[in-house]
Amino acid sequence: MDLRQFEGYSPVELTGRVEFPQIGVLPYMLSLAGHGFYWFELSKPAPEIVAEEPEDRENVTSSAVADSLLAAGLVSDAEERPGDNIADDRDPGDDR
Repeated sequence: MDLRQFEGYSPVELTGRVEFPQIGVLPYMLSLAGHGFYWFELSKPAPEIVAEEPEDRENVTSSAVADSLLAAGLVSDAEERPGDNIADDRDPGDDR
């Protein structure tokens, strides 16, 4: 079918709400059984939303919490932290 006038729209099958590929410049090809049919709704393309780049700023809350944990001696500022080496996460009796 020649659907160039609907280029960019997406057919949505109404029974199961399945979205079909977008309509383009080429004829839209569909295969149907002898007495088969589809019932479509053409949905307009959603406007593209471009997210702004986040500002380079420090998470003050996280830094304050980390600093207080370091000051209290509850965590260390070591290079290797738990989880860096998967072997650290095993149970002592586990022989894997």
